[in-house]
Amino acid sequence: MQYAKHVSVRHNSYPPARVERTDQQVTTEQQEIQPSTVSRTQQIVYTIYGLVAGLLFIRFVFALLGANPANGIADFIYTVTHPLVSPFATLFGVDSIVYKSSRFEFQTLAAIAIYGLIAWAIARLVGIDKDAAHRDLRM
Repeated sequence: MQYAKHVSVRHNSYPPARVERTDQQVTTEQQEIQPSTVSRTQQIVYTIYGLVAGLLFIRFVFALLGANPANGIADFIYTVTHPLVSPFATLFGVDSIVYKSSRFEFQTLAAIAIYGLIAWAIARLVGIDKDAAHRDLRM
């Protein structure tokens, strides 16, 4: 709790003015700022993209370092990300550059970039109504 000191002075009085001090209890209310539905939706879109991009990046690194597909973790990553990468498999003339067990997968990098653009576009489209509402309030 906060206390404010109140000082009162009497004017036009003789003898000189008396100063009275009183302590009053001052309460302040804190308003909770809650994110709007738009910003919450944008957070969800970017979180989903972050998870997808993270999995695709792990796939890219595993392939680049030649991770053994028979390993449980590598198999899990390749299995989960295969449906995300498969639309881009024939995008380039070559699937990947292979050196011994290492692969440089162009389709995985393309998937990360394209999904990022899609996530950004969805977040912007969701935010259009918010921007329009702010413009209306300013006018």
